[in-house]
Amino acid sequence: MERLPATVELAVAAIIIAVLLAFSLGSVAALHQNSLWDRACQLLAIAGACIPNFWLGPLLIILFSLKLDWLPVGGREGLAHLVLPALTLGLSLSAVLARMMRASLLEVIREEYILAARAKGLGTVQVLFRHALRNALIPVLTILGLQIGGILSGSIIVETIFAWP
Repeated sequence: MERLPATVELAVAAIIIAVLLAFSLGSVAALHQNSLWDRACQLLAIAGACIPNFWLGPLLIILFSLKLDWLPVGGREGLAHLVLPALTLGLSLSAVLARMMRASLLEVIREEYILAARAKGLGTVQVLFRHALRNALIPVLTILGLQIGGILSGSIIVETIFAWP
């Protein structure tokens, strides 16, 4: 129980990173379907889902800590110590959420009420945020809720790699 606050802190940071990445990548991929942006977002999502945490963590340490000397390797002393472990956990979750967000938005964009909103003269951004995103978020939030347990259990490996207490 004494270590639970550190695990929850790491999980919340990973979820925030995952949600920000997934919503932006999924939205861009859906709005630019079958374009270079869509293919790049899908490639990033597949790579994020395929790379295991025990391999991604050391890669991030090598790049951002040893080569660039931007972030600390391990410990729990401040916000800088949270970045790499949260990014390691959040990238795999964001891959799943981004693919779900893309699929959900593509389904919602084809609905008649979206066509009616565009016929009223609303711009793409207004249609996306006022109408499409609300309905597209339902399955994405369901998957996010199911993945929270996986984040908490998967954080054990990441905590070990980054010497997170």
